[in-house]
Amino acid sequence: MGRRRPRPEVGGNLSTGAAFGVLLGGALVTYLLLQVAVQFSGHELRSVGAAYSWAGQEGTLEVTGSHIDHGSGEQQCVGTFRPAESGPARTDVDLYLSGTCEEGGTEEVRLVPSEDTWLTTTERDRAYADAGLGSGIGSSVTTLVFVNAFCLGFGLLSALYSLSSGALLLRRLRRRWRQWRAPSAT
Repeated sequence: MGRRRPRPEVGGNLSTGAAFGVLLGGALVTYLLLQVAVQFSGHELRSVGAAYSWAGQEGTLEVTGSHIDHGSGEQQCVGTFRPAESGPARTDVDLYLSGTCEEGGTEEVRLVPSEDTWLTTTERDRAYADAGLGSGIGSSVTTLVFVNAFCLGFGLLSALYSLSSGALLLRRLRRRWRQWRAPSAT
């Protein structure tokens, strides 16, 4: 009969292969979670800044119509953005404001352009007229807080776990190096 390897006790050391797997897996999870936090939260943070007029490109938006927002199922106003400084106009920009919008109306806004990344490829251009109730800023702040709490929390835990596995591997490599370099007593 084949011999069985004894199971490590609770708190016992991982095998070298398992420690290396934990190191690589933890590093990958850390990278992915931190990328999600940075890319997703960056867009939401720019949206919050545009609603409070300290970020985004200034300009005017002429309301040209509306569509149903797939995420919330609510009516979303859209229009054509024209920058205050010279530059091309952008069409089909979502408008967020606390009041109602009427087709043909014009609003002073700040634009947050969409950024296609490996994470978000369906994000639309957004324009914010103000940060009042109903302007969509509450969902941006809520999303910003929860995504960061989840991604950064688990990302940092994963990073700590990877570092502990890396330290274990380094200790083993150092021990093996010393054994290899030590003269054998024969």
